[in-house]
Amino acid sequence: MVMGKGIRAYQAVDSGVISLTLRRSVEWLTAPDLKYRSGDAGPFMYVPDARCERTVRHEIAVVIGKTTLDDLAIHRLNAGFQDPPLIMSAQGAGEQTEWQFLQEDLPLSSLGIYGDKLLARFYNPTTSNCPLTREYLETTVWGTPKTTIETAPAKCILTLEIAEAFPALGVPPDERVVTSMTFPEWRVGDNNGLPDPNVIEQLETKIVGLELQVAQVEEEWRNESGRERYLVRHRYYMLKRELYELRLSALLNRRKLDVRGRLDHDYLYALDPEIAELGAQLNELRIKRRIYDYVIGVRP
Repeated sequence: MVMGKGIRAYQAVDSGVISLTLRRSVEWLTAPDLKYRSGDAGPFMYVPDARCERTVRHEIAVVIGKTTLDDLAIHRLNAGFQDPPLIMSAQGAGEQTEWQFLQEDLPLSSLGIYGDKLLARFYNPTTSNCPLTREYLETTVWGTPKTTIETAPAKCILTLEIAEAFPALGVPPDERVVTSMTFPEWRVGDNNGLPDPNVIEQLETKIVGLELQVAQVEEEWRNESGRERYLVRHRYYMLKRELYELRLSALLNRRKLDVRGRLDHDYLYALDPEIAELGAQLNELRIKRRIYDYVIGVRP
């Protein structure tokens, strides 16, 4: 049995050889003229980062033994592999050294406080019911009570209220040093790929041509009537959406080329008004285009 951490796909054959699918290199996020879909899929965006020109450390674990996915021990091993525990070091004046309040065999996907309630979310990935160690109050994700429960049904997700008193907390000091002893390692290296200036110029040339086409189709649309008017308007939204996709793509790649691919905090998180405005306009055009995909599909 193979456990993959960030692996999109793998293949195992009877001889015991395991093959990993490590790369999916694409530069254009679109697939036009699909057989079973009205319109294209995905935007006309130039995304050189998708070439994956970086170092990535892939991790897998292999379990060898007579077991199945219905064995909860497998899921405990997988949880430890996927999310190893974080060990923290801190100095404190308290006397309590442990607080054990919950023990179940089911995988735990979240644990948190909502209002004044401690809520735990479990899931049962097996095909059989799993008894719990004690009776719990099942709630909604917001902590609203539903019913008491002693068994987790097969293939279900449960949110349970943990009726335990919190440890007494003292007033923390003004400064407390907390050190991570097992800080997670980032498995992805720096991006070594940059946008191709020639491709950006091609985008900008295509933008000029699309602007002319959009103006021409808009004039046709205003002069048509009946079903033909809907068809022309559909083409108008097709072209205009593609125009804004190319505008946004060219702008994003120009910005990335200007900073030579360096990703600082402002580049990643600060709002860029020009990009935000283009993105909002593009989103509106994508909605209109999709609506007209359906309109021309049903209107006689």
